[in-house]
Amino acid sequence: MGAVQGDSNQSGVPAVSGKNTAANGGVAIGVLGTSNKGEGVHGDTNSEQHAAVAGFNNAQVPGIAWGVFGSSKVGEGVHGDTNSEQHAAVAGFNNAQVPDIA
Repeated sequence: MGAVQGDSNQSGVPAVSGKNTAANGGVAIGVLGTSNKGEGVHGDTNSEQHAAVAGFNNAQVPGIAWGVFGSSKVGEGVHGDTNSEQHAAVAGFNNAQVPDIA
C-alpha cells in the first residue's frame, strides 16, 4: 500500500480522516501511526486557539477512559515544556464534584 496523503481547503473538512466502525466490541483503531526511528504521529499547527494534537474520550460510563495517554519503557511517558510566563508546560484538572478528589 502506498503512502496516504490528503489535502483540503475547507475549514470543516479534514485533509485525512480515519474511522473504524467494527461492531465486535474489541479494540478498533481509527488511525494508527508507527515509525522505526521517528515520530509515529506528529501534529503541528500555527493556531493560537487549537492544539497541534488533541485527544478526547466521549465515553458515557465510568472506567479507564483516557483522553490522552502516554507510556514509555525508558523515557518520559508524557513530556511538556513551554517558554510561557503565564501557562504550565503540563496541566491536569479534575472537575468532579466529589469531596477529597483532586
